[in-house]
Amino acid sequence: QTKGSPTAWLVLTTCTLATLNHQQAIGYVYRLATRTDPEDASTRCDVAGATDIAAEMREAILKGVLFIGAPRTIMSMASLHATLEDDVKESFRKHPLRMLTPENVTEVLRRGNALADSIYGSQVNVMRRTIGSCHPDLVEFLEQTYGMVLAPLPGGMEVQGNLDRSFVSLVAVACLRTEGGVEQLLPTITGKTSSPRSSSPTRTAPRACPR
Repeated sequence: QTKGSPTAWLVLTTCTLATLNHQQAIGYVYRLATRTDPEDASTRCDVAGATDIAAEMREAILKGVLFIGAPRTIMSMASLHATLEDDVKESFRKHPLRMLTPENVTEVLRRGNALADSIYGSQVNVMRRTIGSCHPDLVEFLEQTYGMVLAPLPGGMEVQGNLDRSFVSLVAVACLRTEGGVEQLLPTITGKTSSPRSSSPTRTAPRACPR
């Protein structure tokens, strides 16, 4: 919290549990984050604060799909959704923001390339050649996925649940460290420590929530 990231623990814990396939524990983390007593629904914070928490967890799980695969991502998302109260579900964004269209495809690819550059730094071209030698479509797939899913959405903190660049790294570190992907983890840590601070507004704790 002293570093301006009061919900970093939430992203780390959510992604760790999703990687471990502990879906029921994800629901408990939501209750822990939104209630003064996790077992007492009457102690939950207001709907705006609870929605902020749930949206951030939901986005973290979605970004984890690149590291833990679709089955665990879907099951973790379903478990979180089953835990949420009706007023929180009603407050969620309902329209998709990741539809690929002729108008946005160039911007999506730019975001993916920029994120790859920030992660791999001076080794980005080596990474592209190495991965491309394994399969000619793999580099394109990864960078398209980076742009569509992993990179922060345009709009900054005005977009519900949006995670900035530093939180993207937390997702990757939590999933890869839990999965045991040490070789993949090293460039992610290097990218996180060498990337410039995000220009997005500093994160604040969700409104009226206990943590």
